Amino acid sequence: MRMDNKKIEKEQIVTAWVGKGFHLYEQRNEWINWDGDTALVNRSGHYSIPFSLSDAEKTAEKFRNQGTKFIIDEVPVVHVIGRSGSLVISELFTDKPMWWMFSHRPSFKSVATIKNLMTKLPNIKWGVASLKGGHEDFMKLDGTYYKRTSAPGKGGNHMAWSLKLRSLDDRAAHELAKIITDNNE
Repeated sequence: MRMDNKKIEKEQIVTAWVGKGFHLYEQRNEWINWDGDTALVNRSGHYSIPFSLSDAEKTAEKFRNQGTKFIIDEVPVVHVIGRSGSLVISELFTDKPMWWMFSHRPSFKSVATIKNLMTKLPNIKWGVASLKGGHEDFMKLDGTYYKRTSAPGKGGNHMAWSLKLRSLDDRAAHELAKIITDNNE
């Protein structure tokens, strides 16, 4: 099914809710100069934010190679629903995602369409706003967020993952979803 972004942008917002997404990114130790110094480099953007842990792990497995470590950060995502598609909003590499929303709160009270909302979102370095065709299910929130770090398997074995609890404040994501929903009831 081909996604029609222009159609989705014109749609009235039906509702918004917060779910959990899985931000997958690579980390490598790379040379940074001719003296032999190295630095840890994060690479994000090669992958979208999968909606299931299984999809994130499969993608990491597909792209793994020697020297690359993958990290999967669980992140809150605001899923803004239209009739045939949705807008997914998130912020990466922060423990207080979407806190910019509190300073932009008045501008979100007048949004009616997905395109209108997209024009009101601030342009921030690690902000994510992507259109999706259909209505995919996000993992429901359970109040906890984790960071998973890969350890390469030997030979053809699958990667192993370490698991650490993240301290993440998702109140702004909930507030943004509430403002959008209240405005469109």
